[in-house]
Amino acid sequence: MLYASGNPLDLTEADDSRLFVVRVINSGEERVARYCYRALNGRELRFPMFYDPERPGDYTRWVHVGGDAVAVRRLPYLSPPQPHH
Repeated sequence: MLYASGNPLDLTEADDSRLFVVRVINSGEERVARYCYRALNGRELRFPMFYDPERPGDYTRWVHVGGDAVAVRRLPYLSPPQPHH
């Protein structure tokens, strides 16, 4: 799969809770999202997800890493990670 801005970033467990610019694959939309590796709002995840940092409980804005969205850029200069587990 080819992405307009080059290769997607490879994310690991160490990236949990960090902010990224992600591209939603179906629409091409880019948005800021927080990476979640294991659990989100008390729910265990089968697959890592991205979620809207302003509305973490809005499951309609959650997207699966790789299948639904890819990270295209890290945002290290924004606020530190917030707990979401």
